[in-house]
Amino acid sequence: MNNNDVLRRSRYILELKDNQIVKIFKHVDRSVTDQQVNLWLKREDDAEFSPLSDDDLLDFLDALIIEKRGKKDGPNVRFKQRMDNNLILMKLKIAFALKSEDVLETMQLAGFKISKHELSALFRKKDHKHFRVCKNQMLRKFMKGLQLKYRGIPNAMKKNQAATDKNKEQDQTETDSPKTGKLKLSGDSKSQKSSKTRANTRVKTVWKIPKKDD
Repeated sequence: MNNNDVLRRSRYILELKDNQIVKIFKHVDRSVTDQQVNLWLKREDDAEFSPLSDDDLLDFLDALIIEKRGKKDGPNVRFKQRMDNNLILMKLKIAFALKSEDVLETMQLAGFKISKHELSALFRKKDHKHFRVCKNQMLRKFMKGLQLKYRGIPNAMKKNQAATDKNKEQDQTETDSPKTGKLKLSGDSKSQKSSKTRANTRVKTVWKIPKKDD
């Protein structure tokens, strides 16, 4: 994922308009225009596309935290940080006030499952022996989970799920007996059961070996 993609996905998750993004940037004393935001949000194949720098994305994420969580008391001290997927994941986690369990659930919404131990490794210092790099797929799934969490499941997915549930219900109805709920026996099965019953009721003939005459 590139920086512009993170901005686009964040905008979609929160349903932000261009002028709202401009206001968010003001939380970190950044002055950007609606036109600049519009260029950042364009696709890479657009002639007017403008790449979002690491500093621009860092400003946006820090401003988003203030927008969602409020400004802390005291002087606004910001440290220079190297932009990577781990930092993006951490700042989005803070912005949306998510606990570790919430992050895991968000991942699962997008069909991506990791353990709590694996998740904690993403937030460790880079020189820690258990540090793990957050790859593009993981960050993409996390943001997809946020989309499903805050925007809901798309109507197309809901319709497909409803159709699947209906088919399952229909198959179950055709298989089960309407009165007892027991499985119906086919013609062959009934015939086999009847044959077994007749075989069990037959009188068995025991042949005795005749004794030799003295």
